[in-house]
Formats: sequence, structure tokens, C-alpha cells
Amino acid sequence: MPLLFLLAANCINANAQFRTYSKVYSDNIKGGSTIFGNTLTHIVTSGGAADTAKMNNNRVNGNSTYGNDNSNIRYVDVDGNTGTGAGTRNSSTADLSLPAGTNTIKLARLYWGARVKKSDFDISLDTFKRIKIRFGTAGSYTEYAAAQLDKNTTGTGNSAVSQYQAYTDVTAFVQNNGAGTYTVGNVAASTGSTGSGGNYAGWCIVVVYENLTSSAYNSVRVYDGFQQVYAGGAAQISSVTLTGLNVPSGPMDLRDAKMGAMVWEGDANLKLDYLKINGTNFYNGLNAIDNPWNGTITDTGAHITTKNPHYTNQMGIDIDQFYVGNGYSIQAGDSTVKLEFGTEADQYFPGLFTFVIKTKDPTVVLDKLVKDANLNNIAEANEILTYTLKGKNMGVGNANFCIVSDTLPSSVTFVRGSLKVISCAGLTAGTVFTDYVSDDQADF
Repeated sequence: MPLLFLLAANCINANAQFRTYSKVYSDNIKGGSTIFGNTLTHIVTSGGAADTAKMNNNRVNGNSTYGNDNSNIRYVDVDGNTGTGAGTRNSSTADLSLPAGTNTIKLARLYWGARVKKSDFDISLDTFKRIKIRFGTAGSYTEYAAAQLDKNTTGTGNSAVSQYQAYTDVTAFVQNNGAGTYTVGNVAASTGSTGSGGNYAGWCIVVVYENLTSSAYNSVRVYDGFQQVYAGGAAQISSVTLTGLNVPSGPMDLRDAKMGAMVWEGDANLKLDYLKINGTNFYNGLNAIDNPWNGTITDTGAHITTKNPHYTNQMGIDIDQFYVGNGYSIQAGDSTVKLEFGTEADQYFPGLFTFVIKTKDPTVVLDKLVKDANLNNIAEANEILTYTLKGKNMGVGNANFCIVSDTLPSSVTFVRGSLKVISCAGLTAGTVFTDYVSDDQADF
């Protein structure tokens, strides 16, 4: 079912726009997309152990009394400090889940981000614009350089502090390994206690896959960019219009459209922020209407547990996927969606959005009638027989560019130039087709 689209991105009223949102992937396939990842830092106790009480305080509803501001932030390092782990300053794992059957990876892009002080790591240097990834929890790492790095920098000299996002293409790597556990680390990030945002680090991989046997036909779109939503405690509103959404025809159920988002530096303990989709506030059981960016990693309102470490608060990165099939004014035929970000207390950086919208199937029903010239219902030698084909799409999805093939009995011969349109949307009544495949089959 071919679909045409045009994609662009417009942003207005943004507090700080470091890279406008643009298309990463756009196609209509039997498949979908998913995002997964993990934190690379956590709060530790005075004794140096992970403070699981604070890291999991938002488990019930996404809200917490704790954040990364003025907290003792240290690296997560699940691969240890010997062997291959000696080559990573931080590391964590997360699982890529894909549908059953054969999955063809169309795109895989690895994002990472952190807050970093220049005296700790000078991210203008190539050596600190790199990341390591491996499949599984043992063996050697593959190192990738950033294809793009966007940052928000305050201060000067060695005291300058940057909040940044970088990415690299890992399509071939994920194609070779498929579903399973991925370990990622060695990100440049500062640790310790600080105010004005707190230290954080994390990573996320977006994957687009095609599955011809177990997936529905979907409109798949991926956008990325880097924007700051912050006004030093004052009310701040930023709006983004993404185009090229290409919503298929037919009414949508809640589960027919799914959106994903990766956002940096949202705080579970700071409310009065929001996301509006076409003017309607997004929320679910773990992403409150006034606190959607709260350090959670969720899928349709449930915590993702297939990661190590598994915290419910990542203290610096949100990776959320949620249904938007109804209630958010995404209508059949729409090519745009408006996202509005607001805050009065928090600071956050939207970085990645995904949309997977199910295409509704057409149901084409055909009838064929035949009349003989003398109307006695007997086909006689050399008699002209007139075949009439009638068809109608009874399904909720559009049926575009259909080809109808009619095979005649071997005892009759097609009369060239006799195929004529009686009535058809988009065609002129009386149009005569002269093309055919053979004397006993006509395509139109």
C-alpha cells in the first residue's frame, strides 16, 4: 500500500534550540521500532554502595522525593574493573526485545548523553566523543566515534559545564547480533555532588525492524534533535511541529499508534512539567500529567526490568513508550503532530521521538457476471460473451494502486480493445484499455 509523504520539522518558542528535530527514519513497512537503554550513574551512600532506596523511590507512580541535584553521583560499572571491564569507566546493560520470527534490522542508532565539566573531560576532543558496546555481558567491546554531538554549555574555561547528547550508527552491529543483552559504556561524564541540574549519564538505542510474518503493516517514523526546556524557575513553553507523520486511513484504537521518547535530565522530584500532544496532556500510571519526565524507563505504563542495574529512577534519562491511538487528536490522513513541552521548575532536554502507527487493511470484494449475445444463457460457437467485473473496498483502509486480473476460460478468446471502464473513481467512464497479458487474461 504505497504512501507518499513530506517530512520537515519546525520549532517555535524554544528556550534553547541546539539542533532542530529532523527525520532519522521514515517508511511504511511490516514491522516497527523500539527503544531501550539504561543509566550509567547512580546515587551512592556514604559507604559507596548504591542507594537503592533513593534510586527506586519513584517505583509506584513515577514521582519521588529524591533527585540528582546535590546528590553523591557515581558511575555504574556492571562489567567490573578487570579484563575488558578495565577499559570502561562506566557500563550498564539493557535487552533488545523483538517479535518472534525473522527480523530485518533497518536502522539502529546509539545515543548517549551526560553532564560533564571541562576539567574532567574536554568533549571538544575526539578521544572523549567515543563509546563502547558489546553484545552480551562478556567478551570484547567495539568502540564507536560520535557522528554528531550537541551540547548546552555554561561557564568558561575549565569550569565550563556541558550537558550533551551524541549518537552513532550501529545498524550493522545490531544486524549481526539481533535480540538480546547489550552492554554499553565508557561515556565521558562527571561525578560527585553538584547543584543546578546534578550529574547524570546514560544511553539509548533506537531500532527499526521489519518482520514479514508476525508484524502488522505500520507507518514508522523516527525523529531526533536536541532542545533545552528551562527558564531558571520561570514558566517555559516550547512547541515542536513534526511533519511527515503519514497517519493511515481508518479509525484508530488506543493500541493502533505508539509513541516513544528519550528525554535527558528530567527529575522525579520536580513537578510542574508536561508534554502535550496536539494540545492534550500526556500521562499514564508512571508518567504523571505534571511530571512525565521523571527518570523512568517504561513501556505502556510498566517499568522495563530487563536491564542491569534495574532502577526505576535513572536520575537523568527517560526512555518511555506509550499508546497514542486515541485521545490525542491524531487522525487518519494527518501528516503533522504538535508536541508542546512545558516546565516551571524542572530542566530537561528532549532528544528522540518515535511513532509506529498501524495501517488499516483494505478488503476488496469482486463479483463477475457474464452474458451471452442472444441472452439464452448458452455459449454458442462464435458468440460474443460480455464479462462485467464489479469491485468494492469493504475495509477501513484505503486500497491504492490495485491490479485486478481476470483469467478467461480456455474455450474463449479475448477481443482486443473491448475492455472498457463503466464507472471507477479516478478514471473516465468509457475509457478503453488495450493492454493485456495474454489472449486469455486481462490486467487493468
